[in-house]
Amino acid sequence: MLIGHALGAEDAQRGDYIVLLESAPLASRESFRSSLRASRAQRRDGDGSEAMAAVAGAFAGGDAAFEDDADLLQSHIATFEAVVGAGAGQRAGPEDGSRAAAAAAASDGGGGEAGPPGGPSITHHYTAALNGFAAAGLSPSQAADLSGQPGVRSVARARAVEVTTYSTPGFLGLSGKGQLWDKAFKGPANAGRVLIGVIDSGIDPRHPSFGAAPSGSGPLPSPGPGPGACGEPGTCTAGKLLACRSFSAGQVASGRCPLDPADLATCTDSFGHGTPSASIAAGKSVPAYFEGISRGNMSGMAPGAMVAAYKVFWKCGESGALVGVDTDVLAAIDAAVKDGVDVLNLSLAGKYATAYTWEDSMIDALRGAASAGVFVSVAAGNAPLGCLTSAAPWVATVAGGTHARPWDTDDTRSDSPQWWGGSCAGPAPADGYAMLKPDVMAPAAGVFAAMPSKVVPGGDSGKHLSGTSFAAPHVSGIAALLMDAHRDWSPAAVKSALMTTARTVTAGGKPLRGNPFLFGAGAVDATAAMDPGLLYDLSPAEYDLYVCTATQKGAWSKRYTQSKNAAPRRPDACAALCGGGGEGGPCAYPQGLRDFNLPSFMLPGLRPGRGAASAARTVTYVGAPGGARFTARLQLPAGFAGAVAPAELAFSKPGDTAAFTLTVEAEKGLNLQKGSWHFGELVWVDAGGRYSVRSPVVLGYGRTPKPPRPEKSTAG
Repeated sequence: MLIGHALGAEDAQRGDYIVLLESAPLASRESFRSSLRASRAQRRDGDGSEAMAAVAGAFAGGDAAFEDDADLLQSHIATFEAVVGAGAGQRAGPEDGSRAAAAAAASDGGGGEAGPPGGPSITHHYTAALNGFAAAGLSPSQAADLSGQPGVRSVARARAVEVTTYSTPGFLGLSGKGQLWDKAFKGPANAGRVLIGVIDSGIDPRHPSFGAAPSGSGPLPSPGPGPGACGEPGTCTAGKLLACRSFSAGQVASGRCPLDPADLATCTDSFGHGTPSASIAAGKSVPAYFEGISRGNMSGMAPGAMVAAYKVFWKCGESGALVGVDTDVLAAIDAAVKDGVDVLNLSLAGKYATAYTWEDSMIDALRGAASAGVFVSVAAGNAPLGCLTSAAPWVATVAGGTHARPWDTDDTRSDSPQWWGGSCAGPAPADGYAMLKPDVMAPAAGVFAAMPSKVVPGGDSGKHLSGTSFAAPHVSGIAALLMDAHRDWSPAAVKSALMTTARTVTAGGKPLRGNPFLFGAGAVDATAAMDPGLLYDLSPAEYDLYVCTATQKGAWSKRYTQSKNAAPRRPDACAALCGGGGEGGPCAYPQGLRDFNLPSFMLPGLRPGRGAASAARTVTYVGAPGGARFTARLQLPAGFAGAVAPAELAFSKPGDTAAFTLTVEAEKGLNLQKGSWHFGELVWVDAGGRYSVRSPVVLGYGRTPKPPRPEKSTAG
């Protein structure tokens, strides 16, 4: 029997919605973030059994945060029942996996008796990364009524989402004698002792890649109370898998596809997408078998890391295709934040707005995660040009590249890495082309990774896979290494280190083919990222400032101000977020989004005689204790002139900061194709020659830039 239902004429008018409230989520509160930092520190030091037990379904934010969580849940129910009717808010179960969700489901919440089965219901509560809820079965008039309720920020239709290695550790300079695992962590078992969350199609807990717990990690918790906490009894107590949760209420409520009850009953991976993603990020070193032949050992990027798996994709009917909806993904993000993950991997894609609007719940949830100290790695997507779906400045958007494979008959190692032709390319029009996307490039073509035993032939441990879905977990694992080695670094600092040290040449020393719209800042270099010299850092307050600038300063096109599936953006929403700042006030960058402290520069709309464009930045010194002096080296394409002021930066000790401004203009007489893009770079070089802190500089000529056509890729 398959779970689902046919849609009648009346049902077709009803739909599933994401309702966001104006009051801030837990991630915006310093008390919650402080509790998460303490929990993470305990877990990383190896003596935090209580902190790890929190991952098994309690609450990493502590009792005070639990009380705040419960208050938010009750506000969700009150808002929902004001429109739908008393008792309707109690139809939701505690799938969200928190104590407060379970308590709210068990209480009457002031709502009286539950409404009739099958009516509108709350399928998920969001309190950590977002403040809001997912509602199923709403009529258009009910959705409109909800959007007008006091304290409601937006009401948007739910949307579908899609899913988008034994040689790569060596190729990336991690494994082998004297390489990064040995030098920085004294062996692979200790490399990246943090918690990586993987939101995907589940995981095979019994695969050898996840078998043994990292040394010194303390006792592992029992499975949590949520549905599908573990696929089989005891599977979360045998290895490095700390949590395994399922989120299906949104998909079931949507009725878009009949689901297999056997698949719904477990968080294990029967398809083969979540398992390889998790193994690339955090798999331990185990023998690799392919086509019945031993191929040496396979390992993830951070073999010392622990894993929390969140299943949001499900098999659809007899076709077996993977399906998912954003309401379930949002619930998984929210749960991961509460679980205290350090890194979050999303190898998925969806159709999200191309500018920051208040109904962009996915972008907003990832902002909440980043504010809570979570590094987020998102796949760029697999499709033609201009298909990027993760244009958020607080995440790392990862393009796909090639890599050397030692069994290839043709030696292509010296020509790697290169951009993989199936990877999405920029530019991203988000917020008026405010940011370079993708951010970095990682292996995506022919990556060997673990697969569930039900998917591969007997005896094989994995298979070769291609797609940006498998590029993102490379960056997730490398980010785990950086967060373990530099425990005071923020997610933005980690992203900065990855971008400013990325390689723009192949192993043979030749420049990468193409431009930053294909590979971002370049191919990730884990060893160089460990010691970047300078960081472009960002705080949660600056994320808020970005949002208010994007929605108040006209950096976005009017055609993006609201989605056809959403209620209009409330004009007072940004003022509520920032405490009352208005146009040009304390809640907006004076020069617009180009002053947002990213480790890359996007300056669109340059034309002769129209004046210069500038971008301000602040860097933090994280080099040797003796300090250093850096000199700017600016390289711009022909027809553009620019300067950096000041051109030298001096630091006396780690933690010192310095500000500078990059100014660029189109020279007189320049006549280029309107909408064309041109590429340069800014490199800060220290006097001792130890650091080259590189940032891409992307210049747009004319008013309406269009995506460039890349050189044809030779990648497989």
